[in-house]
Amino acid sequence: MEYLEKYGIPNNIIEEIRMKYDEIVIENMRIEQWNVEKVIQYFQEIGIIPINEIILNHPNIFLKDINQVMKAFKKYKIKEIVDKINIDSNTIIKV
Repeated sequence: MEYLEKYGIPNNIIEEIRMKYDEIVIENMRIEQWNVEKVIQYFQEIGIIPINEIILNHPNIFLKDINQVMKAFKKYKIKEIVDKINIDSNTIIKV
């Protein structure tokens, strides 16, 4: 999961993820690296700031197909939902 570092996710967050979740989640994040990276890139592109918090507390979002993630966000006014997520990262579970 070291690939996460190139997206600004610090090593201590990566270690917390490893400690917090079972091996299946960790392995899926390794197997689905391409998709995880695409979701991170999309979040960065639309202006989501608390990516560290989101990946630590809701790693399953990064395992969803990037097209599904993008489609879910398009149901909302993106700027409005991003502003809400930037205030409270748990808002992302409503998307």
